[in-house]
Amino acid sequence: MMNSNPETVSTDYDTSDRLYFEPLTVEDVFNIIDWEGPDGIIVQFGGQTPLKMSISIQQYLDESKPKCRSGHGFVCIWGTSPDSIDAAEDRERFNAILKELEIEQPKIGIAE
Repeated sequence: MMNSNPETVSTDYDTSDRLYFEPLTVEDVFNIIDWEGPDGIIVQFGGQTPLKMSISIQQYLDESKPKCRSGHGFVCIWGTSPDSIDAAEDRERFNAILKELEIEQPKIGIAE
């Protein structure tokens, strides 16, 4: 488990084998992926830090193809894709998707 916020760290030993809770950079995450060789990575449950790192993590996984220690293939992101996360976080992209799907929504804009 990686958690860059020590105040929210779970000390439940049934949750994970190891805990990394130092301030994390993308490079730190890459090093942990290479060291641990997880079957998958879940970025949806860690707040904004992993969400913002998800595209860089996906690019790293695509380029370096780190293998899982379990022998099940290559490490991948489980759950929501980084592109879908970006589409949900980017107001303009999200608005365009809703418009394309003809889903009504309140008008959006920036107040001046």
